Amino acid sequence: MNIQDSEAAKKVAKSLFTEITELVEVLAWPMAVVAILLIYKKYISGVISRVGSFKADASGISMTFQDKIEQAVSQAPKLLKSVSKSGVSMMSDSPNDQLKKCNIQLENDLKRKGRRNNIDVSNLSVNELADKLIDTGGLTTQKAKAVKALYELTKANDPKISQSQVDQVKLMVNELDL
Repeated sequence: MNIQDSEAAKKVAKSLFTEITELVEVLAWPMAVVAILLIYKKYISGVISRVGSFKADASGISMTFQDKIEQAVSQAPKLLKSVSKSGVSMMSDSPNDQLKKCNIQLENDLKRKGRRNNIDVSNLSVNELADKLIDTGGLTTQKAKAVKALYELTKANDPKISQSQVDQVKLMVNELDL
């Protein structure tokens, strides 16, 4: 073997090594993404299955109604632990109308509780009243958080709200037992 053959073999080896290195560089990120997706596929599929409608615009990202329900339940899981994910309704009103009635019921129940605790409820918002009830011992902090979350939830006006979701909200409102 002469020196030229040795030099040619080195060039081929260096060229092959360079091509393999470039191939690894190109494939590294896609392989990492695939590995992450495989590792977390159970969690990712859960998130994807909960996404009903998704809105992202200049004002930001809005949650779906189901996400809002889950967030309300998470505000007070011990208080709302018996809430079922399904329900049967006998109401003839639309889901949005039923939700508005839940909103009114929640506000009225909270005002009644405020009056029982000698609070002037006339000029207080639901959030302010819940805070005053915490101060007077009429509500626990956990229950007040649940009230606030449910009140915001019942103000939703989403045409995609299902009857099952409204039934969940009704159960949560009734579970609060104000």
